[in-house]
Amino acid sequence: MKEKILNALVALGFDLEQLDDFGYGFQYEGTNFIWLSSDNDESFLNIAIPAILEKGDTDDKNFFELMNMLNSNMKYIKANTLGDSLWLFYERDVYDENEDLERILTRMIVHLHGSLMEFRKAICEANKESGDDSDNDDSEVIDTEAVEENNNEE
Repeated sequence: MKEKILNALVALGFDLEQLDDFGYGFQYEGTNFIWLSSDNDESFLNIAIPAILEKGDTDDKNFFELMNMLNSNMKYIKANTLGDSLWLFYERDVYDENEDLERILTRMIVHLHGSLMEFRKAICEANKESGDDSDNDDSEVIDTEAVEENNNEE
């Protein structure tokens, strides 16, 4: 199954970079993605966008509120911490070797990327509402209530 997934990613035009025993990295629309290959369960398909938010960019309470907001509002996407950063994951099983992997992978990547764009949009709007129009990531102020309100409006 691993070879089929690799072949499908290459067929979709991705330039894959092996990341030690971690998986394979690639880019879509300027965003880094990782296919996390699993030797224990080759039918388990897991694609991630790493480090969308660092813990140091906000206080712990806001960080975990944002993670909770993502998990409750985003379909198919799971937000989780890895180290000191927030990652987005899309996980699913490949039930049949005859499934259209290119279609499945495209859907996973597009959902992940769309979720990241919605997250960034919500952060920008929350920063504007809190009076921080700065584009400087180091001074990012995150109003989790404004993010939640923005996501509920859509």
